[in-house]
Amino acid sequence: MSFLRRVWSAISKPDEIWKARNRFYEANSLNDPSRSRRTVQYYKEDAVWQYIGGGKRLPAQWSSWLSHTRPNPPTLEELQMDIARRERVLRNAQLIEAKDREESEQLARLRNAEHAALMAAPHSAKAAASAPAPNAAHSPGAAPPTAQPSSPLPEINKAQASEAEAWAPHARVRGK
Repeated sequence: MSFLRRVWSAISKPDEIWKARNRFYEANSLNDPSRSRRTVQYYKEDAVWQYIGGGKRLPAQWSSWLSHTRPNPPTLEELQMDIARRERVLRNAQLIEAKDREESEQLARLRNAEHAALMAAPHSAKAAASAPAPNAAHSPGAAPPTAQPSSPLPEINKAQASEAEAWAPHARVRGK
């Protein structure tokens, strides 16, 4: 091919790459001959507003090629692998969400069962406390024994707890 024919083809008809009904062009720049001009022509005029508004997005590979951060346009295999990867990620996310939902349902069932057991326990504890023990000698003047709930906190001496103490921090001198 002659030199003039190559120049004419470069000027008149830029390289055109067809992907997903959008046309991607690469042509020589008039301002900077060392850097080509890359553009996209969307398949419909209305589609431009979908891409601009964020309803649709160009694949990251095409965006990086258009912004000159990638030297070569993406191949069809690369785009298909990316689509398969996205589908795999969505499937895995759905599996994780299903497991989380199942675990939260199990926790809710356990909490409901524990709540029901706790609600049933005071009734049986009251019945056991009101019924006299068969072997216990019950004197008429003695008060009936009451069950005190056990606290997980350590017992505090009431006299010590009510006394306030003054506290003054001491400054430390470094290097001495």
